[in-house]
Amino acid sequence: MYVSQLRMFGASREDFGIMKNSRFAERFRPQSRFEFYKLFNRHYFADPNNDIGNAWQFGHVTSTVGTPREYRFGARFEW
Repeated sequence: MYVSQLRMFGASREDFGIMKNSRFAERFRPQSRFEFYKLFNRHYFADPNNDIGNAWQFGHVTSTVGTPREYRFGARFEW
């Protein structure tokens, strides 16, 4: 049986979020939120080339994969 995940490089991802709730005049509640996805912006090696017909590239890793980090900001106001 072939399990493709066993022939890949490992990957990890760090997400982080921070939220601040405030209150004033006992009635108004503002909230602000910051979210960071892929905080450390890591890129990983792509899968090795497994084309047996290409003897020069077989088993070589020729690229990296990954998406850039993302930031999000959200605000909310309740009354």
